[in-house]
Amino acid sequence: MNAELYQLLLLFIIYSFLGWAVEIAFHAVTTGHYVNRGFLSGPVCPIYGFGVMLVLAVLNPINGNIFILFAGAVVLTSLLELVTGFLLENRFGMRWWDYSEEPFNIKGYVCLKFSIMWGLACVIVVRDIEPLIEGLIRITPLWLEFIILLISYIALVIDSIDTIASMKNYKNELKLISNIVGKLKESSVEIGENITEHVVTIERVTTEIHNHMEKHDRILKAFPHFSDESIKFMLREVKEERRLEIKNALLKKRSDKHNKLN
Repeated sequence: MNAELYQLLLLFIIYSFLGWAVEIAFHAVTTGHYVNRGFLSGPVCPIYGFGVMLVLAVLNPINGNIFILFAGAVVLTSLLELVTGFLLENRFGMRWWDYSEEPFNIKGYVCLKFSIMWGLACVIVVRDIEPLIEGLIRITPLWLEFIILLISYIALVIDSIDTIASMKNYKNELKLISNIVGKLKESSVEIGENITEHVVTIERVTTEIHNHMEKHDRILKAFPHFSDESIKFMLREVKEERRLEIKNALLKKRSDKHNKLN
């Protein structure tokens, strides 16, 4: 393995870590608390590594023109975010981030505000940060680079396998929750006849759902928009049905009480 390949592999790890650090800092400023915002459990966000490597490969030769550099970075990073978000949602059936509430967004995958932020960040990276990092890599002995790469990529592979397995398990949990909700809907008439039984059943189902969700606490905290829309729809539907059943049952009891008094 030659020095140039070592450098490319190191740059990917370095920018994946720096992207993770930026996500942590941004979330801390906007929410006031720490959440691991990475797709993986470790301190890396591979999408940042891929994004910076793509920008450097395409735009570094023309970094003298800041306007072309900025425009090109906006386009490249937006395309990467759009394609990555689409593929992740289609692969796992879930959404990892959602810009639907932001103006000028495309299907919630990308939006103008963050595209501009990525463009500005890439200008700083290409013109200021990249020369510093390359200088540090050049003075780092190859044997030390090899050790860093070996440890980093072994950890990355293990983390990726564990995360993908966790995602598959999460999808199975969602199917289980869907079955719970389906069974609850099937028994709606019987539950509606007895309010006490209804409340106990809802409490039990809610607890069971929370127990399943807690198994994936890190992912859910890291990605608030990470969800299965069909499950959310069913839960809203069941909640509305139960509300109407309670209302009708209470009205019936009041009517029966009124008739007895008369």
